[in-house]
Amino acid sequence: MSGEAADGPDRPTVGADAAEGVLHSHAGVTGHAHVEVVQVLRALAEPARLSVVHLLAEAPRRVTDLTAVLGLAQSTVSGHLATLREAGLVTATPQGRSTWYALVDAEVDGLLGAAERVVSRLAAS
Repeated sequence: MSGEAADGPDRPTVGADAAEGVLHSHAGVTGHAHVEVVQVLRALAEPARLSVVHLLAEAPRRVTDLTAVLGLAQSTVSGHLATLREAGLVTATPQGRSTWYALVDAEVDGLLGAAERVVSRLAAS
């Protein structure tokens, strides 16, 4: 049944594409940008990237600054920054021989704070 449509044109598909079908159907009905939200959440779905976001919320930083604080290889940090840039969460500004990375919107760190509060409440219950 994988990939077959469910009963009716507005119902999500069944199978491997079901989640995407639900997102597109729901986004069209309610006006929520669920596909875009999923892209942002996927970019954030890695502990080291969450640490990068928290650090960039404090101040713009270079890859070398991030590697020193996180204890990760330069290539690893660069890969995480690339993922965050692709999601539109981080900007890169060349300055001389360095590139400075910054959050596009400080509310991204607020989103992480909200998620951390939810996790704390769930753990307490």
